[in-house]
Amino acid sequence: MRPSMSNLIFFENGLKLLPAEADIPRAFFEDENAFRQIARAWFCTGITGAAFVPKEGIDKQRAIAHLSAVLRSFDPSHEHKMAGVAYLMSEWFERVDLPHTRPQPRKGEPTNPGAAAKRNRKNKWRFSDAKKG
Repeated sequence: MRPSMSNLIFFENGLKLLPAEADIPRAFFEDENAFRQIARAWFCTGITGAAFVPKEGIDKQRAIAHLSAVLRSFDPSHEHKMAGVAYLMSEWFERVDLPHTRPQPRKGEPTNPGAAAKRNRKNKWRFSDAKKG
Protein backbone atom coordinates (compact mmCIF):
# COMPACT_ATOMS: atom_id res chain seq x y z
CA MET A 1 0.00 0.00 0.00
CA ARG A 2 1.37 3.41 -0.97
CA PRO A 3 0.60 6.67 0.87
CA SER A 4 -2.50 8.32 -0.56
CA MET A 5 -3.59 11.95 -0.43
CA SER A 6 -7.15 11.32 -1.60
CA ASN A 7 -9.93 11.53 0.97
CA LEU A 8 -7.56 12.41 3.82
CA ILE A 9 -9.63 15.32 5.05
CA PHE A 10 -12.69 13.24 5.85
CA PHE A 11 -12.52 10.70 8.65
CA GLU A 12 -15.09 8.23 7.30
CA ASN A 13 -12.59 6.62 4.92
CA GLY A 14 -10.35 5.09 7.57
CA LEU A 15 -10.95 1.50 6.49
CA LYS A 16 -10.03 2.35 2.91
CA LEU A 17 -6.68 3.72 4.08
CA LEU A 18 -5.68 0.57 5.99
CA PRO A 19 -4.78 -2.94 4.90
CA ALA A 20 -7.34 -5.59 5.86
CA GLU A 21 -6.97 -6.75 9.44
CA ALA A 22 -6.10 -10.29 8.24
CA ASP A 23 -3.24 -8.88 6.10
CA ILE A 24 -1.48 -7.22 9.05
CA PRO A 25 1.14 -9.45 10.71
CA ARG A 26 0.21 -10.49 14.27
CA ALA A 27 3.36 -8.83 15.66
CA PHE A 28 1.75 -5.42 15.05
CA PHE A 29 -1.13 -6.27 17.38
CA GLU A 30 1.32 -6.75 20.29
CA ASP A 31 2.13 -3.86 22.63
CA GLU A 32 5.84 -4.74 22.60
CA ASN A 33 6.15 -3.77 18.93
CA ALA A 34 8.13 -0.51 18.67
CA PHE A 35 6.03 0.88 15.81
CA ARG A 36 2.84 0.09 17.72
CA GLN A 37 4.19 2.02 20.72
CA ILE A 38 4.81 5.00 18.45
CA ALA A 39 1.29 4.68 16.98
CA ARG A 40 -0.19 4.57 20.50
CA ALA A 41 1.81 7.64 21.58
CA TRP A 42 0.70 9.48 18.43
CA PHE A 43 -2.95 8.58 19.05
CA CYS A 44 -2.96 9.36 22.79
CA THR A 45 -0.72 12.40 23.18
CA GLY A 46 0.63 13.34 19.78
CA ILE A 47 4.26 13.11 18.72
CA THR A 48 5.21 16.70 18.04
CA GLY A 49 8.86 16.94 17.15
CA ALA A 50 9.20 13.34 15.95
CA ALA A 51 11.77 12.74 13.22
CA PHE A 52 10.40 10.42 10.52
CA VAL A 53 13.08 8.79 8.35
CA PRO A 54 11.30 7.55 5.19
CA LYS A 55 12.38 4.55 3.14
CA GLU A 56 13.57 5.17 -0.38
CA GLY A 57 10.77 6.20 -2.73
CA ILE A 58 8.34 7.20 0.03
CA ASP A 59 7.02 10.77 0.15
CA LYS A 60 7.37 11.60 3.85
CA GLN A 61 4.63 14.26 3.98
CA ARG A 62 2.11 12.08 2.14
CA ALA A 63 2.85 9.12 4.40
CA ILE A 64 2.46 11.20 7.57
CA ALA A 65 -0.80 12.72 6.27
CA HIS A 66 -2.09 9.24 5.42
CA LEU A 67 -1.28 7.85 8.89
CA SER A 68 -2.70 10.93 10.58
CA ALA A 69 -5.97 10.53 8.68
CA VAL A 70 -6.22 6.90 9.79
CA LEU A 71 -5.62 7.87 13.42
CA ARG A 72 -8.39 10.51 13.23
CA SER A 73 -10.87 8.22 11.48
CA PHE A 74 -13.93 6.69 13.11
CA ASP A 75 -14.35 3.56 10.99
CA PRO A 76 -11.76 0.96 12.00
CA SER A 77 -11.75 -0.59 15.44
CA HIS A 78 -9.10 0.77 17.75
CA GLU A 79 -7.04 -2.45 17.57
CA HIS A 80 -7.17 -2.50 13.77
CA LYS A 81 -6.27 1.19 13.64
CA MET A 82 -3.24 0.85 15.95
CA ALA A 83 -1.94 -2.30 14.27
CA GLY A 84 -2.54 -0.88 10.79
CA VAL A 85 -0.76 2.39 11.50
CA ALA A 86 2.15 0.51 13.09
CA TYR A 87 2.38 -1.83 10.10
CA LEU A 88 2.25 0.99 7.55
CA MET A 89 4.86 2.94 9.52
CA SER A 90 7.17 -0.07 9.39
CA GLU A 91 6.62 -0.32 5.63
CA TRP A 92 7.18 3.37 4.89
CA PHE A 93 9.78 4.47 7.45
CA GLU A 94 13.23 3.22 8.41
CA ARG A 95 12.60 4.60 11.88
CA VAL A 96 10.74 7.27 13.81
CA ASP A 97 12.74 9.11 16.47
CA LEU A 98 10.59 10.57 19.22
CA PRO A 99 11.79 13.64 21.13
CA HIS A 100 11.62 11.87 24.51
CA THR A 101 13.88 9.06 23.26
CA ARG A 102 16.87 11.35 23.08
CA PRO A 103 19.62 10.38 25.50
CA GLN A 104 19.01 11.65 29.00
CA PRO A 105 21.85 12.95 31.22
CA ARG A 106 23.61 10.20 33.14
CA LYS A 107 23.52 10.14 36.91
CA GLY A 108 25.89 12.76 38.24
CA GLU A 109 26.05 14.73 34.98
CA PRO A 110 24.96 18.36 35.23
CA THR A 111 21.50 19.13 33.93
CA ASN A 112 20.00 22.51 33.19
CA PRO A 113 18.80 23.79 36.59
CA GLY A 114 17.72 27.08 35.02
CA ALA A 115 15.03 25.32 32.97
CA ALA A 116 13.21 24.04 36.07
CA ALA A 117 13.29 27.49 37.65
CA LYS A 118 11.99 29.09 34.46
CA ARG A 119 9.21 26.48 34.24
CA ASN A 120 8.20 27.22 37.85
CA ARG A 121 8.03 30.95 37.14
CA LYS A 122 5.70 30.37 34.18
CA ASN A 123 3.36 28.20 36.23
CA LYS A 124 2.05 30.79 38.67
CA TRP A 125 -0.87 28.73 39.94
CA ARG A 126 0.03 26.52 42.91
CA PHE A 127 -1.94 23.87 44.76
CA SER A 128 -1.69 26.03 47.89
CA ASP A 129 -3.58 28.78 46.02
CA ALA A 130 -6.53 26.43 45.56
CA LYS A 131 -6.74 25.84 49.33
CA LYS A 132 -7.06 29.56 50.04
CA GLY A 133 -10.24 29.67 47.94
